[in-house]
Amino acid sequence: MALFYLNVSNVGRRHGPGQLSAHTSYTLRESARQHVIAINMPTNKHALKREVAQYEEWAETNTRKDARLAYKVMHALPVELNRSGQIEATRRFMWSLTMKGRGRAFAAFHDLGTHNPHVHIVFIDRDIETGKSVALLSASKRDRAAKGLEPNSTEWLRQLWELECNGVLAEHGLDVRIDRRSNLERGIAEAKEKHRGWQEECAEVETSVEQVQPVTDQFVGASELVDESELDELSDTPECPPMPVDDPEDDEYGDGFSDEEETMAEAPPARERVGFAVELYNQHLLLQKTQSRLEYIEGQISSALRQLNEAETSAPQYTKAKSEAEKRVHQAKNKLSQYQRANGKLKGFSFLGFKTKTRQHGEEAALQLNSLESILEVAGKDYEYAQGRVQYFESLVAAHTQQRAQAQDDLTRLEKTYGNSKTLEEAEEILTYNIAQSLKDVSADQLTQMVQDGEISEGEYVDALTILNTPSAQLALDEFQRDRGGRDI
Repeated sequence: MALFYLNVSNVGRRHGPGQLSAHTSYTLRESARQHVIAINMPTNKHALKREVAQYEEWAETNTRKDARLAYKVMHALPVELNRSGQIEATRRFMWSLTMKGRGRAFAAFHDLGTHNPHVHIVFIDRDIETGKSVALLSASKRDRAAKGLEPNSTEWLRQLWELECNGVLAEHGLDVRIDRRSNLERGIAEAKEKHRGWQEECAEVETSVEQVQPVTDQFVGASELVDESELDELSDTPECPPMPVDDPEDDEYGDGFSDEEETMAEAPPARERVGFAVELYNQHLLLQKTQSRLEYIEGQISSALRQLNEAETSAPQYTKAKSEAEKRVHQAKNKLSQYQRANGKLKGFSFLGFKTKTRQHGEEAALQLNSLESILEVAGKDYEYAQGRVQYFESLVAAHTQQRAQAQDDLTRLEKTYGNSKTLEEAEEILTYNIAQSLKDVSADQLTQMVQDGEISEGEYVDALTILNTPSAQLALDEFQRDRGGRDI
């Protein structure tokens, strides 16, 4: 029997702004994501994040305060299937989930080729043309039953994954199957199988993306369980073709999710929340460091420009001094030449202290020339120093400008993570909020137990304690670092 595991929860406006974008960033992080497929959404990481952010921004002003924006589905992949088989099974599941491509969804595959392959799916249950619900995940149990669907939305999703995955297992000639039923329902007394979490990170593999293409009708999907012409009758919201509209109203019978599943949606497993918080914490640090680096470089450029201006202002006076010194030396040489013979010796003569006037004037001209040549030498050095300063500050400005361009590129890439319409200030607020929410109700003692059990790494443990910043967290952090001799983790 292959492993069956499927977890579903929703992201709604009641969870706070930016939750869907943050979850998207988490599932698409480079350290975990190895493959992406999508239906009616881009597969490029940055384009996908922008589209989710734009949708979430639209929903803030166009949906109810308790509206559900999307559904998060995570399911394990059978290790018995090869990589292409795991992707194909998920592709068929998504095709059925979106009612043959009428909704929007993307899937990020994690840990392929390891003991724990799994996939994260984000599904927006809205028709791409009308904006109305296609899978009726938010419909009441009574209305779902009236349309021939399993009343419980979670059980329906489990049935879909079991059906599509077992179909691919059979096509690959494998005897194993997945079974959504519990051990008790199957008459098995042994402990149920357990999802093993993310204790081990997979090796680096080449990331690849592809766009899901329409598949043939031979794939048995959820859309065959209900007449598609009847799906639109349930939604009582007005049409909004380019963008999705609000969720269908829940009635007295409630929706397809049980109270237990609603609780699960609001409080994901502590391991997932810790990993999420640490990921966001590192993103926040990167954002702050990039901003600080850009501000520092701007200051360096300003300082270099000021000094360059001073150097360029003072350089002409050294140029003028050098030019005047050269002119005076030239005049002195011409004057001295009047008192020199063809061989360069002075005219006139000197005998026993007596000197002719020609010889006296010649010697005076020679002394004056020596003095002016010394002045010219100093002026020349001053000129070279001034020109060197100008060239140095010009190169410094150019280097800082190049650094600024690189820092600006880094900042632009961070902005793309949150969508072009969002400012960095808003991104910081969202990150800060999501970090706090992710570690809500998680104590330092729980984190210590998790690192001892191997559920989180030592680096995640240190980051999570730093985020908590409580007296007990600080004590745990000090003790942890003391046990390891104060070395960095």
